[in-house]
Amino acid sequence: MATGYEVGIRALARREYSQSELSQKLKQKGYAAPEVNAAIARLKSEGVLCDLRFTQAYIHARMGRGYGPF
Repeated sequence: MATGYEVGIRALARREYSQSELSQKLKQKGYAAPEVNAAIARLKSEGVLCDLRFTQAYIHARMGRGYGPF
């Protein structure tokens, strides 16, 4: 079985996730809270997981679909 970190890397390779989304995803896959917390901390420290980058990508995607003032 892959580690929580490895699963997180694969998920983030497909799209940006917020910290809470990724944490929930790992817990749903059966990873225990300590492993999830360690994976999240490592991903953040490596710069792979970033809530600011997630927010920017989310806003850009929504604007591209016609939401917002533009």
